[in-house]
Amino acid sequence: MAKVLGWIFVSIIIFGVLIGMTAALFGLEVATAGIVGRGKAHIEIQSAPSRIGGYNHFFDLCASVQNAESAIDQQTETLKRTSDPNEISRIQTNIDAQQITRSNGIHQYNADASKNYTIGQFRDSMLPYHLDDSPYEAGGEHTTCAY
Repeated sequence: MAKVLGWIFVSIIIFGVLIGMTAALFGLEVATAGIVGRGKAHIEIQSAPSRIGGYNHFFDLCASVQNAESAIDQQTETLKRTSDPNEISRIQTNIDAQQITRSNGIHQYNADASKNYTIGQFRDSMLPYHLDDSPYEAGGEHTTCAY
């Protein structure tokens, strides 16, 4: 009987030590979560895929704005040569859609450019920091993506 009680007592002590070690490890993980998290975030943000992706992202967004402006110019020229009311309506709808596409690209570009901690730090220095979001007038000055 004493032997059984001894084993139970030793088992309880071992179980208590294991729970204490688990709690201590968990506490250590919680205590260092901020430091470890910032370190992991820094490694991820500064990784080659992140840098290259961010760099390309801004060029792609700027090019999408330029593409929309070119489409607006093209559709406006087509509109000038058209007299059919149905065709005029369709072309004007296309122009409106391209204005929306342009506006969306500009807003995304500007939002991402302001993210200094993450993607914004990888915008090429030759790209503008901020794109002008005023409405584009057909035949006007196109957005410049590199100086």
